[in-house]
Order: sequence, then C-alpha cells, then structure tokens
Amino acid sequence: MYVSGNGQLCLFDTEEMGSTHPISEYFILIPPDSRITGDFSLLKAILHAEIPLSPANLRSIAHISLFKIRSRGNEELITQKVHHALHGLKKFPVKLHGAGIFTHGKVSATLYVNIEESTSIQHLHQLLINEFRASHRTLIPHITIARSIPIKYLAQLKTMLPVFDYKDEFICNRIIILKKNISNMDTRYHPFKEIFLE
Repeated sequence: MYVSGNGQLCLFDTEEMGSTHPISEYFILIPPDSRITGDFSLLKAILHAEIPLSPANLRSIAHISLFKIRSRGNEELITQKVHHALHGLKKFPVKLHGAGIFTHGKVSATLYVNIEESTSIQHLHQLLINEFRASHRTLIPHITIARSIPIKYLAQLKTMLPVFDYKDEFICNRIIILKKNISNMDTRYHPFKEIFLE
C-alpha cells in the first residue's frame, strides 16, 4: 500500500504495479435517508437561484464522506476489509446542525451543513484507517451543499448562511461504497456495495 503523487491512498502490492488490471477508485460514505436527501436537493436549488452552480454540484447526492482508496483488480479484498472494519458496529444517530463555509485559498468555497457531535463518525473513520493501514487524516464530518463555488461569491454566501441553517437527524444504519474506473477516465462514481450496520 502506498500514497500516490496526488495524495490518494492506493492498495497495490509489488506484483500489481505491473498488472494490466484497470485501476479503480472506491469511495466509502454515509448516506442520509431519502427525506434529508430530498431536502438537500432543495437547498441546492435555492442556492442555484442566487449563485450559478456547476452541473456536478446539482447532480451530486447528499452524503458524508469517509474514505477513498484506489486499487487494481481487488474488488473482493476491498469489500472484505470494509466488512471487517465495520464488524459489530451498531447503527447510530447523526444530527445536522446549521451551515458553514470552507474556503480553499483565494480560489473557491464550499457551503456545507455541520454534523453535531460527530464522535461516532470519527470512530467509524478511524476503523477504516486502521483496517487499510492508512496514515491518519483529519476528518471534519459534514454534508456538502455545493463545492468549488468561485471565491467572488464568498460575501454573498456569508449573507445567505441563515437560509441554510438546516437542522435535522437521521439514523446511520448503512455504509455505501461507490466505484469509478480510473483507467478508463471515468468521471462518475457508480454504486458498488451497500453494507448495513447492526
């Protein structure tokens, strides 16, 4: 296992480095329930009415990001490791509380909804880190409303924050793994596995 030049965790052994198997990227995430997913689609539409959003932003489905890893022809191993990491883990509540903004230098901003008391999510993230023997990475659990918003809209975003003061709660009872084929220049993730918590 190693980290590639772009910082992406890779699950390649020495033999795989010369393999002709396609490279895939796996994205492990927590999905909210359908009601909250629908609410976030509405929040995107409200924002888009004031600030133009990219098609990727409008297309993106609400989720809490946990972990990404690249592998070459190791689907079964990825699934086994995630199952092992989650073994015995109980479902838990996730509380959403208010909006915030991440800025990315002087280039862009991300509008998101906070996760209140994220200990369970942090624990889940650490289990995956340990299972894949990855270096520790700071995780700030959140659900993105829109990312890569040009920095020229930052002042407007700040004045709009009260509009996105979203509060709700759902039970995290499953984890989803998405997959995309890097070798084929696939730009979209596709459903791969769904794993339920106890």
